[in-house]
Amino acid sequence: MYIVHSMNYMTNGHSDGNGAEHSDAATLASLTRQLAHCCLNKESELFSRFGLTSSEGVVLLQVAETGKALPSSLACVLGLARSRLTPLSASLVEKGFLHRKESEKDRRVRELTLTPRGEEVAVAAKGCRLDFHSRLLQKYPENERVELLRTLTNLRQTMDELREQIAHETSST
Repeated sequence: MYIVHSMNYMTNGHSDGNGAEHSDAATLASLTRQLAHCCLNKESELFSRFGLTSSEGVVLLQVAETGKALPSSLACVLGLARSRLTPLSASLVEKGFLHRKESEKDRRVRELTLTPRGEEVAVAAKGCRLDFHSRLLQKYPENERVELLRTLTNLRQTMDELREQIAHETSST
């Protein structure tokens, strides 16, 4: 209901005077924030069932995706400072979801891998995510689903390109 109200407010001429483009940008910002909030709440509920915080769950699923992970590359992929990842991975090891073991290639390096319990949780969490999104998509006719996914894919690509462009502009100044 809040999303509908926000969209109606934004599209009924309630802008800050900078025209439709600015109003569209405000609507997009509001909707993406609300969608992200909804997804984060859903993930928080999901991970809490297993005694995990949302951040721990994200780390666990990333390790599950790669099979094993070096903390430095894991922090980079997740966009976390290494100092933030360290307590998260330590907590997951302590709770029995991850192993921290010596790398076969370099004994100075510790790799993170899933324990059997971590694998169980990762499979269950992925299943819950997939089920939720499948149920969401079922609410739309096929032609709208196809268009929605195409639009979201394009939005994601455009966001990545824009982020790179801004990073380049920032680094060259």
